[in-house]
Amino acid sequence: MEQTKPVGINVGVDKKVSVDSNHEHLVVTGHEKNPTVTNFEDMHVSFVFRRVKSKSRANDGNPLIYALKNLQGYTITSKEISNLVRNFRIVLRKILSGIHYDIIVPMPSRHGISLILAKRVVRHQKGGMVVTNFLRKKTNGEVLADLTRIHSTKHHRDLVALRKKLEKDVAKHPFSMKDVTTQLRPMIHPLTINRVATSRINKVLLVDDLMSSGATLKSAYDVVKTVYPDAEIDALCLLSPVR
Repeated sequence: MEQTKPVGINVGVDKKVSVDSNHEHLVVTGHEKNPTVTNFEDMHVSFVFRRVKSKSRANDGNPLIYALKNLQGYTITSKEISNLVRNFRIVLRKILSGIHYDIIVPMPSRHGISLILAKRVVRHQKGGMVVTNFLRKKTNGEVLADLTRIHSTKHHRDLVALRKKLEKDVAKHPFSMKDVTTQLRPMIHPLTINRVATSRINKVLLVDDLMSSGATLKSAYDVVKTVYPDAEIDALCLLSPVR
């Protein structure tokens, strides 16, 4: 079996992210303890790397995603990415062993990580089709219209606050889940259908960069099921929820 060194990650004071074989802090990237799997909303969800709790960081593992997306000042060198990719390939082979998906659907994102993962799946299984525009993010206006039909005594205050925010935002801009409270996320369906693949579809793989509350994957699952009610739907994420 291939041997690889990176296991955990370090985050420097300069926000540079690196892998480290001496510990398993923040994100476990070694192939020996990955993938992890869970069942969520009738989906079998596989995670390439595993986020873990940390006493010193509120958002465990997020610096890795921020660095890959070049957000909030976090960076990662091409050398460190190469170290991650070696483990990624081994774990992906484990996940896809004996499985073949007809279409692979990356979650809509301007950063492209989900699309890269989806293309890796096609490359590994030597077939299938990446459908990049199967789904689209709803606009602020569309989500606001959805919220007017939701009533919750328990979360009334949060719902009102989110409605007021969306009323001030540009209606036609894509909606973002990042500022939505954990309590409200299960109530929101941020995705909708954009394009339907015409061929017969038996197995679908949804791909996202990470899973937090699962609201995005749940929304994607519901959309795909309306189009292909008999299809088996699984999901793949680069990072797991924090354990």
